[in-house]
Amino acid sequence: MIYQESSVKRTFNICFSHGEDVLLSLKEFCREKNLENAIFFLIGALKNANIVAGPKTCFAPPEPVKQYFNDCREIVAIGTVAGGEIHLHASVGREKDAWTGCIRERATAYLVVEGVVLELTGHAWREMDRDLGVRTPHYEEKVP
Repeated sequence: MIYQESSVKRTFNICFSHGEDVLLSLKEFCREKNLENAIFFLIGALKNANIVAGPKTCFAPPEPVKQYFNDCREIVAIGTVAGGEIHLHASVGREKDAWTGCIRERATAYLVVEGVVLELTGHAWREMDRDLGVRTPHYEEKVP
């Protein structure tokens, strides 16, 4: 395990409009606000999204199980920002059908998606772990 002690620096309330690309807008927001290290929470609904719902087998590097929906689903999500890179996991559901996974690429807001972004102190970034085949977080204390 690696870790870094952090504190909350700034807090933002965010709201994505109907038809807005949530991932693209969140990336732009992080760039605009210079968010390098953050955690965020989202609730609302998505019209469509691409989700990686686990690996096909439990071997590394993983071969992703890709899912796509376009039938408007409720969403509860949590994500991190490291080095400006977003990592978003969510549970999405409609009626009795629910999926959980990593939202990638397209994710279009249906009606409204709202949330909170907490900027954290400290330095964070992601690097490719060649053995695992995924980008993993790294932390480093900033010297004042």
